[in-house]
Amino acid sequence: MVVWEKDVKHKLKLHPSRLKNLIGQDWIEVPSAHHQGVAVNGADLITAGRTEDGVIEAVERPDYPFLMAVQWHPERYYNKDSINRVIMLEFIKACCDHQAEKNG
Repeated sequence: MVVWEKDVKHKLKLHPSRLKNLIGQDWIEVPSAHHQGVAVNGADLITAGRTEDGVIEAVERPDYPFLMAVQWHPERYYNKDSINRVIMLEFIKACCDHQAEKNG
């Protein structure tokens, strides 16, 4: 079992991306929830956020309606800060849009 320390955060520099457009900031603080990160992006993914020491912690695929992956848990913190709330609301909107498109 992994136990996370409450309220431990670190800085993340946002790169040009959907995430940066949503948040509207160059730097944010995010919960420290994992002990690993992305070394090299997968095919067609872009870096959306990187720690001060260079670890990739947010990636996206811009040609998809919504593909965003982050190395923390916005669903755990959406009611505690606006950054995670914005991420979760955008995810929910994308799900609703997809369902509406699927239903015609």
